[in-house]
Amino acid sequence: VNINHYRCDNGVYISKLFTTHISIEGQSQSFSGIGAHWQNALAERYIGVTTLKARIMLLHAMSRWPDVVTGEFWSFAYQFAVLLHNTLPRSRSTANSADESPYETFTMSDSPIRPEDFHVFGSPCFVLEPNLADGNPHPKWQERCYHGVYVGHSPKHASNVAIVFNPKTGLVSPAFHVVFDDEFTSVSNADPAGKLQEQTLALIKSLVQAILWHHTEAFSVTKQLSPDMVDAVRWTYHGHNDS
Repeated sequence: VNINHYRCDNGVYISKLFTTHISIEGQSQSFSGIGAHWQNALAERYIGVTTLKARIMLLHAMSRWPDVVTGEFWSFAYQFAVLLHNTLPRSRSTANSADESPYETFTMSDSPIRPEDFHVFGSPCFVLEPNLADGNPHPKWQERCYHGVYVGHSPKHASNVAIVFNPKTGLVSPAFHVVFDDEFTSVSNADPAGKLQEQTLALIKSLVQAILWHHTEAFSVTKQLSPDMVDAVRWTYHGHNDS
């Protein structure tokens, strides 16, 4: 891919190092006005869409496993949302064009992650102890695996190597010998009445509708929603900008 021009925000993009590199490569750049990020609309749009996806996944995981998954997992959720956006195929507008992921379109090579390798973000998983994975003896009366949190994939390993958070050690590491619990059946919910989960699911539904509102024409959404829900969706997505 040949890049001819960059539309940038200010900050690091006006540094001498970056501008010199642009000049050497025969490229040009322009900047958004200070306080006018909307002038870089395409980038801002995808930042907003990716953030919504990350919020949905993190809120869902927090509602299902509140004892372990917290807001501190936001960076993992955001990286996971970016990975989904870049590696999952998109439907093309014409019948003759093949469905490609942004990664495939940009690099002209296969996506590094297969769709079947993805699991539910923040879901419980069981990682085999290293001694057993290496074929070495393991004490009979000790656990043969540890209970971890699936938070994504390693960018430096094969697509079936997951990134797992260990709640006991607080460390994150790549793991291959993993059994995933996508339905959270192996953990107890600290919200027995289900109130937190109901509130979170309601918010998730509104965020999903906000994404639909963002990607489709308004009439295609409003035909399926009540006036009250339409107002709620519009406020969810636009309200923070109107205040």
